[in-house]
Amino acid sequence: MLWPKGSGAAGKPIRLGAYGVGALPRIVGTGNPAGLKLENQQYWEIANLDVTGGNPYGIVISGNLPLLSHFRITDVVVHDVTGEPKSKESGLIVIAQEDKAATVFDDIVVDGVTVYNSTQWAGIFISGASHLRQLDSRVAPM
Repeated sequence: MLWPKGSGAAGKPIRLGAYGVGALPRIVGTGNPAGLKLENQQYWEIANLDVTGGNPYGIVISGNLPLLSHFRITDVVVHDVTGEPKSKESGLIVIAQEDKAATVFDDIVVDGVTVYNSTQWAGIFISGASHLRQLDSRVAPM
């Protein structure tokens, strides 16, 4: 399992991915909870990877901080995430707060992703706190 530490910053995200031509770099999570895990981290851009294995996740982004911002998952392939599902918050790509946390996720893009072959609950699962942040009173509702 690849579990890097640290966060980027606004305008300076951490980028994890391939460059150039050829086969996508493969991250193998077999025998681990995930292929790729980010926890209480933010400002990450993940692109052009092949993530396989993991139980119950292929790629998981989670945490318990009040706000986690800026995640880009683009042009990745996530597959063969197996095992018996133990919750609905399991799957090939999962972005969700830790149990009972009030974490709000902001600025998430999932694009050009191929997910397949899983015995878990979801292909792509994105969740957040069960409450909405209060809107600035100067912003007119749509």
